[in-house]
Formats: sequence, structure tokens, C-alpha cells
Amino acid sequence: FLILSWLSCFLLIDFTGTRPMTRFEGPAGSGKTTASKLISALLYGEPQHKKATDAANYTDGSQNPLIVLDNIEVKQMTEDLTAFMLTSITGIAKEKRKGGTDTETVIERTKCLLNTTGIEPLCGELSEILSRSFVINFDLANQASDCFLESEVISAIQKNRDLIISALMKRTRHVLAMIREGAQKQVMRLLHRTMPTHGKRRCNDYLSLMYLVMLAGSDDREVTAGLAELSPLFIGQIHSINDTSREMARESNPIATALASLFHAYRNAVELDERARQGEDDRADHVAGFIERYQVRFENENIMEPVSAGRLLAALRRVGREFNLEFEYKRPAQLGRRISNDLDVIRDAGFLIVSRRNTHTKNFEYRIRKIEADEE
Repeated sequence: FLILSWLSCFLLIDFTGTRPMTRFEGPAGSGKTTASKLISALLYGEPQHKKATDAANYTDGSQNPLIVLDNIEVKQMTEDLTAFMLTSITGIAKEKRKGGTDTETVIERTKCLLNTTGIEPLCGELSEILSRSFVINFDLANQASDCFLESEVISAIQKNRDLIISALMKRTRHVLAMIREGAQKQVMRLLHRTMPTHGKRRCNDYLSLMYLVMLAGSDDREVTAGLAELSPLFIGQIHSINDTSREMARESNPIATALASLFHAYRNAVELDERARQGEDDRADHVAGFIERYQVRFENENIMEPVSAGRLLAALRRVGREFNLEFEYKRPAQLGRRISNDLDVIRDAGFLIVSRRNTHTKNFEYRIRKIEADEE
């Protein structure tokens, strides 16, 4: 239902600044590619999932309402593909120099919905994409037990496509009438009042269109009730996509992952010293070696002493190299900004970070505490 509501707004793109991307994730054979084939066949009459160059994507996105990119994994996320996704979901333009000239420029602008499929969580560290994406998990356990013939289903969609598209257009006509009467603003206010801090609030303008599509075709009494209070079904859908995104962000956030390894390394050093003392070997001092190697100190196994962004960056970069983790932050200011942006995700991953300005150096310091299991 969520996917259909998202797709049904393809004629209403001009009424929203954000066009959230849908991401179908799951193991091989879970049905994610088949699902992409079905939604593209509905719009185009034939499955349109593809792999293409970035230039082709911009051309396609400026002319067609839906782009389906199949089997997009982290290794395919080049800088150009990331930029294409961001320009597509935010509605901004990409400007480049026109070939053969030093003064003229060309503006590339897409106006389409974007769907991708893949096995891996896609760039969970890119909050700009994640906060504007609806991630739908596919699982073999959720598949029907009877025989599913993809060709038969696509054939049935093609046979009834004219009727389905006609129904979508009639719903769109009803939505346009509601927009003219101020219903989209009403729904935006409802979303802000009912769910003021939900993880997809950047998509509220598009979510409001999806909600109006859901109400379209209902009688006046149902529409009035729906505009007075958000439907529990719709609230449940938003909670579902938020929960999926939080899980993905928590498991793929590079700062949280590096912190977990750093705290684990300190705990190992403490345990090694305790074992040495039990064996009456007072010469061992693994904690001192840890401090020398990472240049950070701990109050206890769960609390790191206040540390500057520079020293924290050096420690996390070193632990990233030693444990072969993805950690690409190179400047203290960059790390500080990312920590500020990802505080909620890092907390969900089990670390509470409090920043304060040092009265002597005037720089920010971070006090980091590992959250106990009974606190979560």
C-alpha cells in the first residue's frame, strides 16, 4: 500500500519539493527486482529496470516519471551517482560547463521518482539520502507459498494498464481539487502536530500528497474526518519506514561503528591487565599502551574522558585502519558537524555524546558514554 501510494503521486511532482526515493532491499531471490518490474510495467507497459550511465540517468529523469535502477550496491555509489540521487530526490539542478566553451553552462534537472534495488544498506552514512528514502525490506519468509509466475502477473498488468492509469488520473483529479481548497496544507499541519520529530519529516510535503491520494475517491464525510485527524493506517506506515531507516542508519553509521571498536579495544586492555595481575605479573600495562596508541583516556569501561574533536578524530581514524572500517572523515570540523547531525542515530547505536566548550581553549570537547543495556 505504501509503494502504491508513493507511485500514485507521479503526476503531482510539481506540488512537492522533495521526491523521496524508494529502496527495495533484501537477499537474493527475495523478490525486490520483481517488485521493481511490476511498478515500472504499470507506468510504462514494459519493465524498465536498468543500469545506465549518469548522463543517461539525467536525460531519462528529465523526460520520464520513474527511473528504476537495479542491483545498486555500496560499491556502485560513485560520487556522480550519489549526486544524481540527491538532485533527483531534492529537486535541485546540476549545473556544468557546456562542451566546447569556457563561458556557457548547461543545467540538468530531473523531474522523476527514483527506485533502486539491492542487497546491502545503501549509504547509511549519507543522512541526506537516508532521510529522504523509503526503505522496504524484502524477505524470503514473506513470500507466498504458491507458485508466482512473473510473466503472468506482468501480462495481467499490461492487459488492465489503461484502466489502472485511468483510475490513477481520476484520483489525481480529486487530489488537485483538494489541493486547491488547501487540503495539502491541512495535512502538513496534521503531520507536524501528530508526528513533529519523525525521521522522514523532510518528506512531509510528499507524504501529504500520498495521504491525499489515499483519501481520494472517498465520500465527503470520510474526507472531512481524514483531514481532521491522521489515519492510524497512515501513521503506522510512517512508523514502519522510520523504524527501517533507523535500523539501517544505526548499523551502518561510521562514527558509531568506530566508537564501538574503540570502546571494545579499551575493555580488552583492562581485561588483559586484570589477568596479568591475577598471574602476579605487575609489569603488564595494556591500558597505558592503549592511551599511547589512541591518545584518549577513559574514566571507566563505559565513559570516555572529555576529548577534543581533533584527538577523537585521530583515535577513530586509527581504529578504523586497524579494524579495516570505513571512516573517511579527515578534519575535526567535519567530524564535529557529523556528530551533531547524527546524535540520534549514534544514541540508537548505544552511545550518548555530550558536547561542551572548553573555557580555556574555547574549543568543543565531547564526553562519550556507552549506554548500558538496561538503559535502552
